[in-house]
Amino acid sequence: MPDTKPIDIAADWFRHATNRDTDAVMALAADEIEVGGARGSGTGRDLLREWVDRSRAEMAPTQWFAQDDIVVVEYEATWRNRAGQDMGRRVMIVTFRIANGRIAGIYRHDDLAASLTISGLDASNVVEAPAGVA
Repeated sequence: MPDTKPIDIAADWFRHATNRDTDAVMALAADEIEVGGARGSGTGRDLLREWVDRSRAEMAPTQWFAQDDIVVVEYEATWRNRAGQDMGRRVMIVTFRIANGRIAGIYRHDDLAASLTISGLDASNVVEAPAGVA
């Protein structure tokens, strides 16, 4: 996986997370992955596994930004109840930090401009969505 482009690793994460394939998501993660979000931050694969298992949102990426080993993705999250009824939608952002072909950090944010600034990116870093990702 070290020769895989960072944006392709992020796209694989979205594909696997959408399919609820936790093992495939975990295969993309570094051993000491940093995980950050609304509930705080921490380090380790167990934290990522818990986050992926808990998340039951459908995720539809809408914008991609990338430079070097950083990928920021804006996406629409949709939550559904067990009957399949829409329980709400929200635009969210996730930032991936890739190192040695693995996700070394994954951080969820609510504000695109802030996410880009924190990541050292801006609107000029917008890129086309990778093939096969909505």
